[in-house]
Amino acid sequence: MPTGSYTRINPRSSILTARQRSRWVYALRLRTLITSILTFALLTTFILFTYIYTTSATPTRLQFLNSADNTRVPDWRILKTTIIYPPSSSVYDEVLRHHGAYDKRFGYTTTVLEKPVIKGAGNAVYWLQHLINVELMKPVEEQAEWLLYFDPTTIMSLIHPGTPLNAYLPPRNHTYGILKDLSVIAFKPDVTTLSPAPLFLRVSTLTLRILTLALAGIHNSTLSEPGTDVFASSLRSVLQMEAYKNAVLYQPYKWYHDYRQAVFQLHWGINEVDRLLRVSETLKLLETGDLQDWSADVSFEEQMGEWWELVVEVRQVLGEARERGEYGEEVAWFVLQKVGDVLLPQATAEFGGDIRKDVFEEVAREVLFPNSIEPIP
Repeated sequence: MPTGSYTRINPRSSILTARQRSRWVYALRLRTLITSILTFALLTTFILFTYIYTTSATPTRLQFLNSADNTRVPDWRILKTTIIYPPSSSVYDEVLRHHGAYDKRFGYTTTVLEKPVIKGAGNAVYWLQHLINVELMKPVEEQAEWLLYFDPTTIMSLIHPGTPLNAYLPPRNHTYGILKDLSVIAFKPDVTTLSPAPLFLRVSTLTLRILTLALAGIHNSTLSEPGTDVFASSLRSVLQMEAYKNAVLYQPYKWYHDYRQAVFQLHWGINEVDRLLRVSETLKLLETGDLQDWSADVSFEEQMGEWWELVVEVRQVLGEARERGEYGEEVAWFVLQKVGDVLLPQATAEFGGDIRKDVFEEVAREVLFPNSIEPIP
């Protein structure tokens, strides 16, 4: 046997070493896999929350840029609805297409009732009550805050494609104060009539009470003259009650029926066929571009904002006077003089030319006494 150092090789010992090495490699790979999975999970969670936060700041979450102060103001959550019974006309389909384009721009949703809930004039009230009940059962953050009920012949004008519906609604920061009871926003096509469409209804239990009383009035109504809108008449009767006088506000007629200003374009006629013909003519104008030479009033939204500021100021002062027991026509006229620098130019712009006392009183009455049908003394 040769002399010198040597290394003894144990075959069994070599096999165990290989197995250990294999286990170490397996453990290392397993640890790497677990680390990758955890990293992926954390990254996915981060991306998910980032997406949710980002989505809440996009136009699809109903936010718009206030051009006056360059701040982001959260928009109202609005649900639009109308009623179209079969057989439906293709004209209605075209109108809804325009509504769809408007909804896509601002993230609104339009729902259509195509089957009567009941027969008679109370059907619209039942439908509106149903929608409000459905919204109130949702989590608060998912509820629509206002309903817009419109006639199926109402076209969303393309003259003001950038004006959202929230311009018609009160400033959010006042809806829990001086305007907390405001539940109905409408307009009057004449001095004594309330138009039921377009009609803004706040999603609230107060609105449900108002609609319930209106429904009772419809069922007990003796109005049967041709062309009488029982829904509008009954709703107006409810809003004239002392308990609900602060629940309604009437806006200028031109905001609802003026190509150059209004977001809406309404159509009246002697019958349904006549109305559909008028709607078809309007749709042709919108499609052919014959309205392109009509200059849009870029200050429309600013005018609406000034109008709301006036309403808030008037109601606030009147509310304070009422608390002192001084509410009356004298106080109303005092308030009118206080804010006359805003109201008088508004009246002049609406009627044109030198403002007359009777015209000024008419505009003032709509703000100070919206439910009155008699001239202010």
